[in-house]
Parts: sequence; structure tokens; C-alpha cells
Amino acid sequence: MLGLSVVLATEPVTQYIGKLELKDFWLHHIRWGRIRKSQVLLAFLIEPFLGSVLPGVMGAYAFYLQFQFNPLLFFILHMLIFFLLEIPFIKKTKSTISPLVFFIWFLRELLALPLWLNIAWGNTVHW
Repeated sequence: MLGLSVVLATEPVTQYIGKLELKDFWLHHIRWGRIRKSQVLLAFLIEPFLGSVLPGVMGAYAFYLQFQFNPLLFFILHMLIFFLLEIPFIKKTKSTISPLVFFIWFLRELLALPLWLNIAWGNTVHW
């Protein structure tokens, strides 16, 4: 129609933001999340379903109801597969795969829903 196209970068952009304490990480994501919420509400509303934890819990419950599959085993397998799918992106940032990287990834995934709820409940952005 218009002859326009979208070009995506083939390499990730490194953004060094320094060493963050958990509180700093939290506040940083609250700021940007609230801005994102005010700019693109629909995208913000579907974010929890794009992570790993909420879909994993929902899938575990569905597989238990439908097939009597162990929900904990389902959730563990789901999280493992989700992490394995992240490995190419982790390698693109030249990071090494280690138990610490898995722990940090898992912590980030666990914090995503409480962080989203905190963002959803407020509108104030503190700089």
C-alpha cells in the first residue's frame, strides 16, 4: 500500500544501567510500567499473559482438570521449557549460562506479576 516496511535490529542493544539493588530494580520498572500503561493500555493489560508464570499456572490447572496431570510437574516443565527458549537471547547478550543466570531469570519471572499489579494500582511516576 504505502511501500513502507519495518526493519528489526539483528543484535540486542546493550543498556548498562549499573548495579541495581532489588528496590532500585523495582522502582525503575514501576516508573516505566506506569508510563507504558498510560501510553498503550491494551498492550499493558495483556502483559501478564505473555510472561511465564501466569500461563504456567493456568496451563497446570487446565492439564490437571483435563488429564489429571501433576500441576507441580507441569509448572516445572513449563518453566524449564520457557528458560530453554530464552537461552538464545541470553547468548546474544554475550552472557554465560550459569545457575546464577537461571536464578536471576526465575526471580524476574516471579516478580513480573506482583510488579504488574503494583503498576496497575497506581498512576504516579516518581523520577
